[in-house]
Amino acid sequence: MAAAVAISPVSGSITAKLTACQVSCSGVSNNDSGAFDSTKYPTEPQILYYFKLSASGQPTLKSNPFSTNKDGKAEWHNVLFPAAGSWTLDLNKVTGDSNVVTAAVTVN
Repeated sequence: MAAAVAISPVSGSITAKLTACQVSCSGVSNNDSGAFDSTKYPTEPQILYYFKLSASGQPTLKSNPFSTNKDGKAEWHNVLFPAAGSWTLDLNKVTGDSNVVTAAVTVN
């Protein structure tokens, strides 16, 4: 399954400063199988992520670091956008700040 991010309500139906949104991800690895070490427990280290919402000229919104559940899912609740416009939703790894997946969000 490919990594994905989503926002609810859907892009285009969000009103700045009024609509509380839920950001979610799916299909994301929760453990680093490339760092397997049979002498440690857990044998594969947990991967930490964060959500980031950004728009030109606006403050960047960031979630607290989190790990996904065993199904590769996580959620960020009650997100309020401070302004209308075109926003970018990113899911990034904490280590190395690398991007996993990106989506566009339109806020009215």
